[in-house]
Amino acid sequence: MKTFLVAGVLLALTGTPVQQMPPPAAVLPSAAAVPSTGTDNLIIYRAHAEPTAWSPAIKVDGIKIVGLSNRHYTSTRVATGRHMVTVAWPGISGQDDVGMEVRIEGQEAHYLEVTGMSRVDHWSYKTVYIRMASGIAEVSPDYARQAIATCCKFKAPK
Repeated sequence: MKTFLVAGVLLALTGTPVQQMPPPAAVLPSAAAVPSTGTDNLIIYRAHAEPTAWSPAIKVDGIKIVGLSNRHYTSTRVATGRHMVTVAWPGISGQDDVGMEVRIEGQEAHYLEVTGMSRVDHWSYKTVYIRMASGIAEVSPDYARQAIATCCKFKAPK
């Protein structure tokens, strides 16, 4: 009984075990539904990243630009060159911070997706094993625009 109670509490704090599947491509809204970013060349979104209870800080070159909740995206303009983009989770979330280097050249926009998983993997007598992972990766503009159009609200950087 205690094991199930602990597992239930951990699931409530770390995320849900059931994910909705995205709609088939035929019913996705067009990429034109995503608001224009103007001159912004770095767009970061979080369609679904666990644990859902916390918003990680998104940092560019060590400076926090926004706390990004699930189903939100942000955009900003960065200078030409190499930049470190970091996803910094609150310590209580149990997730490790992750980062990646983005190389900005020319006028093209770079789209980064924040991911995260926090699940009860299995349990045995008096022990609950949790599988956790977080990440950030550059994705194609077409994929990102479609994902943002179907899930996300804009959150302005600070």
